[in-house]
Amino acid sequence: MSVKCSAEGCPWKITSHAVEENEILQVHTYQVNHNHIAQDKCSSKVRVSSKRDVVLKMCLEQLQNISPIKYARILNVIMELRELNHGTIVKYTSHVGHFKQLFIAHEFSIQEFIMGCQLVLAIDSCHTSGPYKRALLSAIAYDADNGMFPLALGVVGSKNYEDWYWFLEKLKEVLDGKEVIIISDRHQGILHSVSELFEIENHAYCYQHVKENFSNFFNRQNIRGKKGKEDVLLLLNSIAYDRMDIDYNKAFEKLVRFNNNLARWVAENSPEH
Repeated sequence: MSVKCSAEGCPWKITSHAVEENEILQVHTYQVNHNHIAQDKCSSKVRVSSKRDVVLKMCLEQLQNISPIKYARILNVIMELRELNHGTIVKYTSHVGHFKQLFIAHEFSIQEFIMGCQLVLAIDSCHTSGPYKRALLSAIAYDADNGMFPLALGVVGSKNYEDWYWFLEKLKEVLDGKEVIIISDRHQGILHSVSELFEIENHAYCYQHVKENFSNFFNRQNIRGKKGKEDVLLLLNSIAYDRMDIDYNKAFEKLVRFNNNLARWVAENSPEH
C-alpha cells in the first residue's frame, strides 16, 4: 500500500506492507517532509477501503502530527500492563492533564532480578526522537553470566535532578530491600539523587565516562607523543582496576612521576568511586 500527498510537487509519501498476511501493517518507507510551496495545499485526508486502511490512517495522522498523540492513552496501557502481569509495577504522574513521568518494571524482570542477578545496576539515559522531546531512563542489571538484564525503564520530561530522583525512588521500591551498587556517569542529577536514596558509598562511576574525561584533560596538557598517552591510559586502567592498595599506590606513584597535573586530576575526581 502506498499513500502520497495530493498536492502537486510534494514529496510526502508512505508505503507499507502486510505482515505475514494478517491485519498488521509495517511501514516500509516514510518521507516525512512536505514541500513548503505545496504545504498549504497538502491534504490530511486519506480515503480508506479496508480494515487495515483504517489502521494506516491512524498511523498517518500521528506521524503527520495532525492529531497529536494523547498522553491520556497511557492510562489504558497502564491498566493493561497491570491486568496481564499482576506483579508489574507501573507509576505515572501528570499535571493538569499533561503527561509528566512514567516508570515501568515488569513482574518477570523483578522476579528474575531478585532470584538470580548480581546486586549491581547500571543506570543511563538518552533523549527520545519525534514530536515529543523527552528523556528515556533505564536501569540494567547483570545476570550470573555478566549478561545485561533490563530491570526498569522510565520516560520523563528531562534528565534533571527531580526526574532522576523520582525514577530512582520508584526503582528502589522494586528491589525488595536489597542493597545494590549503582553504576552511572557523573551527571549532577544522578550524583545527588543516588547519594540521597542509595548512600554515597554505593555509587560507582562508569569508568568509560571517567576515562573519556581524563583523556580530554590529558589533551589540554600539551604532552607530546602518542606513546605517552597510551602509557598513561594503561596506568589509569591499573588505578581503576587494581584491587590491592599496594598495586593501586604503585600505579598512582608512576602517574605522579609522569605528570603531577594528571595525578592531581585523578585525586580530585573521587578515585574511591
